[in-house]
Amino acid sequence: MGGGLIDVKYISVYDVAAECAGFETPCFVKSMKDKYMAIWQDGGGNIDLLKEPYVLFHLMVASLLHDNYKDTLCKGSLISLKGQEFWKKWEREYLRGSLINKNTFAKAVKELHGRFIKRYEITLS
Repeated sequence: MGGGLIDVKYISVYDVAAECAGFETPCFVKSMKDKYMAIWQDGGGNIDLLKEPYVLFHLMVASLLHDNYKDTLCKGSLISLKGQEFWKKWEREYLRGSLINKNTFAKAVKELHGRFIKRYEITLS
């Protein structure tokens, strides 16, 4: 939580699913990770807003959601499926909300919230 860029991740549920299943994705954002990391480290571009505690908190929550979804999906039974069979079952599971471990996610967000309260002496509600 030192304000540094930690990682560049896919944000689309489709790109994350494709990555877990070993499919190619047309998204190129991860291939540009070095560029984004350099911009962040050099302080270039218009990134000051991204370092504000409220924005940083929400970006970190998005990262927690990404990681939870990816972990749940990659360790699930869908990964053994291929092509259309994968996507049909993925859609059903996604719409049911079963590709997120809600308890783990809620606990992680609560822990993050606690760290932000301590660090920035603020409340995020």
